[in-house]
Amino acid sequence: MQSILEVGRASSLGTQTTKANIFKDMIERSADASALWKQSAQAWIKSQGDRGDWSRREILDPALETLLGDVRDLQILDVGCGEG
Repeated sequence: MQSILEVGRASSLGTQTTKANIFKDMIERSADASALWKQSAQAWIKSQGDRGDWSRREILDPALETLLGDVRDLQILDVGCGEG
């Protein structure tokens, strides 16, 4: 499969490659990337077990809790990306 850059170069050289082919290629690559990301997310979830990521638990969470202070009775929106 040609890269988008290669397809663009071929198009500028007068071959029969069209913009539609370029966009079709982009959509196919996007679907492939999405499927791989979902597989990766599942592997990550499985590797974390019941307790989660050590560095998050032991380093990041305590630092965030210190920065946030007392959050009792507050509404908090977590906009983290999660596992993908």
